[in-house]
Amino acid sequence: MFFPVAEQDGKMVGFWMGLPDYNIPLKHVDGKLNWLGILKFLWYRRQIDQDG
Repeated sequence: MFFPVAEQDGKMVGFWMGLPDYNIPLKHVDGKLNWLGILKFLWYRRQIDQDG
């Protein structure tokens, strides 16, 4: 994860948050996060190679 923060006069005025693309492993679990779905998610999350 990546969280750069923009400040002006010591006050936060904005931020940007970069998260991995979890859609890659989620498409393999078919919307079912039971024990088998969780195992599939953990297996396919290794294919995440870019930030979303």
